[in-house]
Amino acid sequence: QAQAARAARVEAEIQRRVAERVSQPEFEEKLRQRLDEEIKQHFSLITVEIEMKKRKLIEEFKQQRDDEERSKQEVESIIRINQQRAMEQQQKAAQAMTQQN
Repeated sequence: QAQAARAARVEAEIQRRVAERVSQPEFEEKLRQRLDEEIKQHFSLITVEIEMKKRKLIEEFKQQRDDEERSKQEVESIIRINQQRAMEQQQKAAQAMTQQN
């Protein structure tokens, strides 16, 4: 029992000292500073992640736009070639008609 009483006194003293220390303005200020630092660090990480995602999205958008432009140019080129071939065929047909007459 003496040991239990001693443990209870030690526990009570520890609780008193902790309560005293925690209630001091310096403790609250240090805690606030640490929390502020933690918040700043998390905010900084989130900002970097957002910036990286933004850059990735911009790059994907540019790539998509470039692909669309390249595809458009390929289609226009095919149309020009087909028009040119159609004109050549028409000219050949017209020449053949004039040679027959």
